[in-house]
Amino acid sequence: MPLPGYSPEMLKRNLIKCYTTAEAVIYQAMRLHRETSFLHYAPHFVFRTLLSAICVIMSVHLSSYTRGLQVDSVDPLIKEAIRAMRICSVQEGDLHIRVTNMIEKYWNLRAHVPRSDPSDAGVSDYTRRLGASLTFWCLRRWRKDVEQTRDASTPNPTQQGLELPRK
Repeated sequence: MPLPGYSPEMLKRNLIKCYTTAEAVIYQAMRLHRETSFLHYAPHFVFRTLLSAICVIMSVHLSSYTRGLQVDSVDPLIKEAIRAMRICSVQEGDLHIRVTNMIEKYWNLRAHVPRSDPSDAGVSDYTRRLGASLTFWCLRRWRKDVEQTRDASTPNPTQQGLELPRK
């Protein structure tokens, strides 16, 4: 998140660095899983790290920084990240499955979601590097976007000249 007096060029450079790190986390987790079944035995913090990585990747791709860029490789990367997080699941319907279902649905709605500008997020200074702040910011933003998309697609009966039944 930008601090007061930030340089837009430096912010862009840091976002790209964060993005490439997130991409490397996903590919490394899948490589370890192929070699040692790593994700079947991964503790919860590994899932949280994968969740933070996919939040970074999706946020960058849904931001104004990717306008006009060729983004052919993002769909396979998102699918790989979702697959990695699902492999971490212990039982049907647990947090891992619910979160990946939500992320997958949001990613499929991306054409209807306005692009964001990372500098519009406001100034944030996190004292800890646990990554939860970023994840929760993404989840709150995505929930708001989905609600706005749903509200925009739901016809209002009064706008169509129909009256609501009175009780």
